[in-house]
Amino acid sequence: MPRRAQQSSSRDPAPAPRASCIPFDVGADPPPQKLTPEQVERCKEALAHFEKKSKQPDDMSNEFRNLPDMRHELMKSSRVARDAANRGKNRYIDVLPFDNTRVRLKPSSTSQTSSNDYINASFIEATRDNRVTKFISTQGPLVQTFEDFWEMVYEYQCPVIVMLTHFDSVKCDQYLHLDNGYRVYGKYKINIANAKQDSHQLWLRDVKVQCVECRHWKNWCLHHHP
Repeated sequence: MPRRAQQSSSRDPAPAPRASCIPFDVGADPPPQKLTPEQVERCKEALAHFEKKSKQPDDMSNEFRNLPDMRHELMKSSRVARDAANRGKNRYIDVLPFDNTRVRLKPSSTSQTSSNDYINASFIEATRDNRVTKFISTQGPLVQTFEDFWEMVYEYQCPVIVMLTHFDSVKCDQYLHLDNGYRVYGKYKINIANAKQDSHQLWLRDVKVQCVECRHWKNWCLHHHP
């Protein structure tokens, strides 16, 4: 569950939507899904890796002690995020996207905040051959990055938003209203058409996003804690 430095003329292309993908119906429970052979194989590989690690406690302790140094080195590859013009778009000074995997927005002369391509978000690849859809991992949006967040959702055609925290001023400002109806965030009109709470106490909401400039609506399903 959303910036002024180097601008790039190219950006990672949005993942092609699957033909079978339809907006999630919050009025019905999703059908159970079986793991594909590839997913089963990757789960086995991950389990084998962790079982091997569990037999090497000293190596695991050394890796843990070296994390601060590793983080310092990794931070060197987040130059765009640390640029003076982008620091105000980062919730934390030590949780930054890497230059080579960060999400790039399309610069907009009409946006209140997206005058360059930076947002604190990263692409997560499930497979190197891109046979599995990419994910985007992003920070809880700040008040000044609400429009950037919806720009990213709209531009990259994100079919589902999964929110993993509560709304608060520390981890995530309220980038989405919780009552039915619409509100405007910069050049994006966000409408909540339907909502329900499931058996696991999670709220599911149908979210429609409209770019005011182009007047086209797109549908998403937001999963989040109450």
